[in-house]
Amino acid sequence: MADVLAEQDPSGPGPAWLPQRTEMAHLVRHHDWERTPLGPIGRWPVELRCAVVAMLDSPYPQNVLWGPSLVQLYNDAFRPTLERRHPRALGQPTADCWPEFWDFNEPIYRRVLGTGACVSLEDQPYVIAPSGVAATRYFTTAYTPIRLADGGVGGVLVTSTETTGRVLAERRLREAMAEARRAERELGEADRLKDEFLATLAHELRNPLAPIRTAAQLLARPRLGAAEVERASSMITRQVRHMARLLEDLLDVARITRGQLELRRERVALQSVVAAALEMARPEIDARQHVLDLLLPEEAPQLDADPVRIAQVLTNLLTNAAQYTPPGGRIRLQARLEGAECMLMVCDNGIGLRPEALARIFRSFSHQQPALERANGGLGVGLALARGLVELHGGSIVARSEGPGQGSEFVVRLPAARPARPGPGLPPADAGGAPSTAARRVLIADDNVDAAESLAILLRLAGHEVRVAHDGPCALRLAIDERPDVVVLDIGMPGMNGYEVARCLRREEWGRALRLIAVTGWGQDEDRRRALAAGFDSHLTKPFEPESLEALVGAGP
Repeated sequence: MADVLAEQDPSGPGPAWLPQRTEMAHLVRHHDWERTPLGPIGRWPVELRCAVVAMLDSPYPQNVLWGPSLVQLYNDAFRPTLERRHPRALGQPTADCWPEFWDFNEPIYRRVLGTGACVSLEDQPYVIAPSGVAATRYFTTAYTPIRLADGGVGGVLVTSTETTGRVLAERRLREAMAEARRAERELGEADRLKDEFLATLAHELRNPLAPIRTAAQLLARPRLGAAEVERASSMITRQVRHMARLLEDLLDVARITRGQLELRRERVALQSVVAAALEMARPEIDARQHVLDLLLPEEAPQLDADPVRIAQVLTNLLTNAAQYTPPGGRIRLQARLEGAECMLMVCDNGIGLRPEALARIFRSFSHQQPALERANGGLGVGLALARGLVELHGGSIVARSEGPGQGSEFVVRLPAARPARPGPGLPPADAGGAPSTAARRVLIADDNVDAAESLAILLRLAGHEVRVAHDGPCALRLAIDERPDVVVLDIGMPGMNGYEVARCLRREEWGRALRLIAVTGWGQDEDRRRALAAGFDSHLTKPFEPESLEALVGAGP
């Protein structure tokens, strides 16, 4: 074997023992080894020659590091790892070829050379720059000593297998199983919240339905006194308003989530917004015998805001404080200007908030207590709605509490309106004259018989002449025959929907002056735009206050 490895190649430079069939064997054969610490190839020790031959024939990425300076030789399979370092890496000391990894690799090389121990690393990351672009690549590497005849170690045989594809695939799999376990937990939480929400919704709807049913049964009794009639009617009105508020809160949260809620901004005095909120929240506060402290600045701050929506925010905060404060508690509503912001604070001395509750209090369907432990009503959407409305105005809302039993504070910050320039005064509120209360000929069309008949009774009691239809074609025929002054149309009707009926009526010469009022359960801004485009003058969303319809029907031409 030694004679074969020492034999020279008679056909050209280099020894005959070098393999002929690989590109790296050709480069090794023709390399100027006299310029390297290894010296002429013909003088290499037999152990180095054997290692080089085995390496060049190996299908695995390998390189031989020989001598104290760890001069590098490598095979064809190792070339892709070198990238731009090839071919200058051939015959180069390892420290010069891989300076960025020298601090990490040198102790390993020295250990193998000094002790003859084998070292292996699995999935070791290296930051390599293929084509000049840095990337992390992973290798499983074995460092094997190349032993000399005297028992010493002359070099290191390095066998590297790139495992980047497998490592990244396993990482993606782990992440997917984790970006999956997290989703499973979130779905479980969402499912729990859904179940609790549905149970709460059923509870919240049953609560007002029970007194409504009782009051309706009382009103059906023939010998009921006037006081009892008034009490039962008031009970129905209160409970229907409560149900309507629950429904509107749910719809508003959905509109905000879909980005479909539009603000109707105007310059408004803070006092008027507070007054509207107090009117809505006062029954809840009084029912629980709370004391309300109202601290407003003497100079009325102005807001550039949707007054209905900001009043809705304050109403939710005040009723929330009333519900979560034991009877006889104290609630404070305070407002003040801080620079360009108007700050509103609602404080109570109620049950307070746990630290973990503060983190989720503004989520939809979030409650401070499990459903069966709550004596307070609500669907858990009020605070989520408040946050959404405040943020739509460019403001912020935060909750604070010292803990259970320490009360709560909610702080709303809204941009204050800039001072208005002096201008002509507004005309008195009654400058246009009082609305007409003349009797009208009215057509009501709704496929819900009870809804249509109840509105007809309401308008007849107000002195109007009323006809009723329960589908679109019938409504159109009655309108053409009767030519009423006002037509109240439900949108979703069989045969022809309200939009189609309205368009047909507007095409009639006499129908151009007709007052058309849409009443529907669809109350988004897009629904209002569709109603106006179809020819309606007004749009009422069910359930609406009867006074709203009476005012529209009785208004002057």
